[in-house]
Amino acid sequence: MAEQEKNNQPPSAIWAMLRTSIIGRAINRLAGPFVDAQILNVIQEYFPKARLIPHSRTDILHIETRLSHVTRKFVHTTFSVILKDPQIDELCLAMEVGGYKALLFGFTSEKILWFLRSKDFYLLDIEAWDNYRLCLDNTEIGEILTPEVEPSLRLE
Repeated sequence: MAEQEKNNQPPSAIWAMLRTSIIGRAINRLAGPFVDAQILNVIQEYFPKARLIPHSRTDILHIETRLSHVTRKFVHTTFSVILKDPQIDELCLAMEVGGYKALLFGFTSEKILWFLRSKDFYLLDIEAWDNYRLCLDNTEIGEILTPEVEPSLRLE
């Protein structure tokens, strides 16, 4: 009888959290490639040659447009348009499901760093990107640093 009462007890809070974590990780591993492909499809609507770049940090999504010889103003305007796209909420949701906290969006001469659901973003030239990348690589996953440049507001 006592054994039956033990079996009918609800699981402990620790086991419930652990089970949720295990299920969440399994979903991320299985869904990750699908989510990444969906995100890339959205970006390829703007830049057909865009591709995902493997990043040492699993919480940063890095996409390169493969466009070169563009101006800083072009990069700023382009990303402002992307942030105003009606699909931005779907992109954010997909990034959250994929476990991403930031998007690194690259052009040959400029990189954009955008934190999920933020209204602003950071434009990084090659030198600023190299400095930021060194700091980022030495920061623990899950802990995101802001670069030492002023944020850019999207164009309205």
